[in-house]
Amino acid sequence: MSTLSSKKYSDKGIIIAKKNFLEADKIVDIFTLEHGRINVLVKGARRGTSKLAGSSELFIYGLFGFVKGRKSDILISARPIRYFRRGQEDLDKLSHLFLASEILSKILPPSVPNKDVFDETLDFFKRINTSNNPSLVYEYIYKLTVLLGYGLSLGTCPICHEENDKSLLLSLEAGGIICKKCARHTNVREISEDTLKLLRYIEENKITEYGKVTFGNPTKEELRSLVNDYLDSIYQRELKSKKFVKTVEQLKQS
Repeated sequence: MSTLSSKKYSDKGIIIAKKNFLEADKIVDIFTLEHGRINVLVKGARRGTSKLAGSSELFIYGLFGFVKGRKSDILISARPIRYFRRGQEDLDKLSHLFLASEILSKILPPSVPNKDVFDETLDFFKRINTSNNPSLVYEYIYKLTVLLGYGLSLGTCPICHEENDKSLLLSLEAGGIICKKCARHTNVREISEDTLKLLRYIEENKITEYGKVTFGNPTKEELRSLVNDYLDSIYQRELKSKKFVKTVEQLKQS
C-alpha cells in the first residue's frame, strides 16, 4: 500500500460550519459518523471551476473523502446524499438549522465519534426539512445536551441529591429541579408541570418519538426560553445564530 493511500479515508457526515480561507479555499466543519467532528481544508472551493464548490456547502449530508495533511486534513471528494433544500428555502427553518449547527460545532469535542448524537442529528435534519413544528429545534437541542452529559437533573435535587418532592422549581445554575428546602440556596424559576413532563419525555425517547408530541403555545414558549437560557449559562455569551432566529421572528411579526 502506498503512503498516500494509507492517508486516505472516507466517512458519511453533515457539513455544519464553514469559513473562507486565503484567496480561494475554505475550511469546513463536518460532523461524521465514524470520526466525529472534523475540521478540513477544501482547496480552491471558492473558484467557480472547483468540483467541490457546490458539494462542500452548509447542511449537506453526504459521503466525503479525505486525505490526512500535516496541519489539516483535506477534503478530496464529496458525494451528496441529501441537501435538505426545503429547510434552506424557509427562513424560519434555516435559522433553526444554523442554531443547531452552531451548537454542534461548539459543543462537540473534535475527532470523537458519537453514533447516538449523529443518528439523532441526522433525524433532526431530515425532520426539520418537512416539519411545521417550530419547537423541534429546542427539543433536539435539549436532547443533545442529554446525550452529551449536560442534561438537567429532573428526578433528584442536584444540591442535596434527594427526591425533589414533586417540585417545579428549576435552577439552571445548580443544574436541575431543586427541592423546596434547597430553593433558598440558589436562583430558581418555576416551570409548568407540562414542560417538566416534556423534558422527561425527551430524555427517555428519540426524536422519532418526541418529535411527534404536540403541546400548547405556553409550553412551546417556556421550552424555548428555558433552552436559550440554558445555552447562555453553558457558554456565558449569546450564540450568533440566536440573533438570526430573533431577526427572522421579528420579520414574521412585522
